Amino acid sequence: MKGLDLQSSSTLVLSQSAVRVRSDQVSRLHRETAGNPLALLELGCRPDRFEGRPEDTALHVSEQLKQAFVGRVHELAEGAHMALLVAAADNASLSTVHLACRRLGLTAAQLSEAEDSGLVTTTGDEIYFRHPLVRSAVYGSADAESRRRVHRALAAVIPPEQTDRLAWHLAEGTVAPDEVTAALLHQVGVQASSRGAFATAANAHERAAQLTFHAEKTAQSLASAGEAAWRAGTTARAAALLDRALGCLPERLLRTRIQEMQGAMKTRCGSLEDALETLLAAAADVEQVNPASAIRLLADVIHVCFYLGDPATATRAAGTINELSQVEANPRSLFLGLMATGMAEILSGAGESGARRIRAALDLVVGVDDLETDQFLLPHRIIGILWLREAGTHRAVVDEAVSRLRERAALGTLPYLLMHIARDDATTDRWDDAETAYLEGIRLANETGQTTDLAVSQAGLAWLYARQGRSEQCREIVNAAVPLCLERHVNVGTAWLDFAQGDLEVGLGNLTVAVLHYERLEERLRTGGLSDPDQSSAPELTEAYLHLGRPEAASGMAETFKQKAVAKGQPWSLARAERALGLCATGAAVDAHFTTALHLHRRTPDRYEMARTELAYGAALRRMRQRVNARPLLRSALTTFEELGAVPWADRAARELEATGQTPHRRAASAIDELTPQERQISQLLARGSTTRETAAALFISPKTVEYHLRHVYLKLAISSREALAEAFPR
Repeated sequence: MKGLDLQSSSTLVLSQSAVRVRSDQVSRLHRETAGNPLALLELGCRPDRFEGRPEDTALHVSEQLKQAFVGRVHELAEGAHMALLVAAADNASLSTVHLACRRLGLTAAQLSEAEDSGLVTTTGDEIYFRHPLVRSAVYGSADAESRRRVHRALAAVIPPEQTDRLAWHLAEGTVAPDEVTAALLHQVGVQASSRGAFATAANAHERAAQLTFHAEKTAQSLASAGEAAWRAGTTARAAALLDRALGCLPERLLRTRIQEMQGAMKTRCGSLEDALETLLAAAADVEQVNPASAIRLLADVIHVCFYLGDPATATRAAGTINELSQVEANPRSLFLGLMATGMAEILSGAGESGARRIRAALDLVVGVDDLETDQFLLPHRIIGILWLREAGTHRAVVDEAVSRLRERAALGTLPYLLMHIARDDATTDRWDDAETAYLEGIRLANETGQTTDLAVSQAGLAWLYARQGRSEQCREIVNAAVPLCLERHVNVGTAWLDFAQGDLEVGLGNLTVAVLHYERLEERLRTGGLSDPDQSSAPELTEAYLHLGRPEAASGMAETFKQKAVAKGQPWSLARAERALGLCATGAAVDAHFTTALHLHRRTPDRYEMARTELAYGAALRRMRQRVNARPLLRSALTTFEELGAVPWADRAARELEATGQTPHRRAASAIDELTPQERQISQLLARGSTTRETAAALFISPKTVEYHLRHVYLKLAISSREALAEAFPR
């Protein structure tokens, strides 16, 4: 019977499995089972069983499946049966199978007998089983000692640079504690992590822990296994490994490292309050003996405070970092200390000083190779750039750094990073990219159980949809995100959702309802002590108050916001403050405030905010009977809103332009507008020169899925080549 296709296999597995199954795991299951429904159901309930296992190695299957597929295997002579077992254990290449057979005293004729049976075929240096499950049945029906002999033979002939295969065979070929094999597996795990094969690294380190006699080495290996499992996106496994490592009662610094990873996992997947408690306790424990570790832990504390909207705790942590930085001169620690304390100051309202600290931190890593490529610091560096919201040279690193993290397949890091990237794209002219990044972050966060980043990404996407007037999609995401944010106390997400709902209602013309959402947001910020003006909806609230005939409330709101923006000293919030004041002004002050706002906008990449100011200024000039001066501003605003897809604002700009006596020319939809976010993302990666396989790996999908979407792209864009694709999506 022909197996199910990939889409049907995915539907079956996801509907029947009681655990999360990632899209890359579904693709692997489909390849390994050839779509056999029984095997899909059996293996889909435990996808972790093949996590980190090399592609060309057999899966363990049930007795029922063994009997269904083992067939003629038992009719073979003993030598041929053993040769077939070698191929089942690793059929990456025929030459490797021959070498391992020779070490076992088997001949080429015995392997040929297995081929003559029709169970395997060979072509060049490749060997294929009649069905993937035949291979699994051959492997599973062998006794344990025979399998171990085969694995030892394969480990002896596999090239050392093939770390994932070597790790697998070393681990499976040993049963008793063996310090030499444990040391080899540790080295294999280190090498696998260095090239991004985190699932392989986790397996190697965990097996090394099982094969050593020494308690401290066991704890070290389990900690390394937990870290690798976390980076691979296997959250539950990582948590179990770290608990086991802590149960070995390791020495202080290793214990601190384990607690640091547990804090990170709790931040992303569990309770933010528990994460804060874990990180603060670990930092206090190690302050006197290792200031560098304490600085790193307290930097994580400040990141948790961002999610919680807790500037008070962030400020205390920043004070301790500043004290520790007096005695710790390590560049890595100085970078983290400056970055984290800068963020803490921005959260608490001392934005100008905070921005200076973040810039100083970023300057520390320019041209310093070991800091620029450090996989722990790289996300911090990117996030620091995004917090500044400034145009400038530092921003050039963002796309390159994200590509580097993708190449290393740091699945555990990506949802967090994608949320920040999407947030940044949403404050530039790259709203299509923002939607794509948010959706990918949501998908990966769902698959890896990272509820914090899921909640914040949903809130950010709701905000984007609100500005585009996509009311049905916005409300759907709000309904999903609000309970999650409240349950997990992701207060920054709750604030963004208030902002999103306010923006949506303004676009729909429901100003009274919009004001309720904006006022609720301002109250949340006030009671939480969060003084960062970038989180405030005060300029939007000012405009809504004016339209509702409440000029005094509008003026008070604008003046208060201006004070906070001046304290931060950054062009993004200062421009919004000047716009709010311009809306409230009369006479010559109107031109002064709006002109200043436009000048400040040019120092940021945010075209939406620039267009909002152009629209407000143009409308003010029209009301002042300066129609000719109003038209260029309104035309520019209309163009920007249409390019962004901000439909309610484009409609408003068109109405204002028409009121000046000029007919607006609306933008026609392009073929690229018809692409789905995933089609657009795949197109961009392929257009930049990535292969189909590289694109699939970067997005954690199968090459077949890439080709499927590419066919649709070609049809929609009426093109037929990668060259034409590159022209449609210039770098």
